[in-house]
Amino acid sequence: MLWRSVFNITQYAICLGAAYLCLSAFGFHGSIESPAPIDALALPAVLVAGLVGLLINTILVGTSIALHLRTSWWREVIVDIGPLAPLNDAASIAMAPLVVLAAERSPWLVPLLLVPLLALYKNTLASSALKHQAGHDALTSLANRVHLEERALQVLADGNAPTSVVGLLVIDLDRFKEINDTLGHRAGDRILQAIGDRLKASVRPVDLVARLGGDEFAVLLPDLADESAARAVASRILVAIREPIRVEEKLVAVDGSLGIALSPEHGTDFETLMRHADLAMYSAKQLGTSPQTFSAELTAGTAAALDLAHDLVPRQWMPRPSSAD
Repeated sequence: MLWRSVFNITQYAICLGAAYLCLSAFGFHGSIESPAPIDALALPAVLVAGLVGLLINTILVGTSIALHLRTSWWREVIVDIGPLAPLNDAASIAMAPLVVLAAERSPWLVPLLLVPLLALYKNTLASSALKHQAGHDALTSLANRVHLEERALQVLADGNAPTSVVGLLVIDLDRFKEINDTLGHRAGDRILQAIGDRLKASVRPVDLVARLGGDEFAVLLPDLADESAARAVASRILVAIREPIRVEEKLVAVDGSLGIALSPEHGTDFETLMRHADLAMYSAKQLGTSPQTFSAELTAGTAAALDLAHDLVPRQWMPRPSSAD
């Protein structure tokens, strides 16, 4: 994207400029025409300049993510560093003077450094892929439950405004097992992928869409005005889901049941919100009225239904103990 390319160019220009100013502060005024000498005395200055460039890069990226997602700046900066990033960045900083020394000796030596640089690049990609896999669903590339919970905890802890509302939507596709049994699991996977794309297109960039497993999805809605705003998003999602999906030259009609839980009204922690959104979703599935917002009556009704189900389960016959026992 154009705006992202402009940001990256500006980002690295600022980082390199800061590193250059840092080297100048140590008395190294090099240029392309007359590069500063690299010796043992220059290594501390190179290290400090590299760390300054890395720090500014982390701050810029973390700030852009925080502004885009409307989350905590400090949290995004810490998350952006990551567990493996310092090692990769330290290797990049250490390679910089070696590249310069090789180029000064002979430009033909520079290609020899491409192998370790390529290995460093591949290691960075692998660590990024592992980090992505740990928090995302393999089929739809949506966030998984772990990522959803981490983001929800962050949003609930931040609280952009005392009057803001955080919404959690749980969506379960209706009769999806019948679709799987009729068309096959490959068609079912394509439908899940299409539903995931439609969910992402129906919400704001700040919202998070997750696949909880099977045919169940969730949407985290931070910084809402009120319940009506959450219901408007829910209605938009249901309209998107009900649009027929073309799979193998066939149009497949899909529907879903959706439950809504709001913080702080229905809970202030993730587990409570998830449980209440689940109850609202099951109520919507039973009554055929989506979207359904959680209420205290749903909890009482569910408890009564569980008691009734317990009473209907036949008890296993056990012999009475004899008097000798």
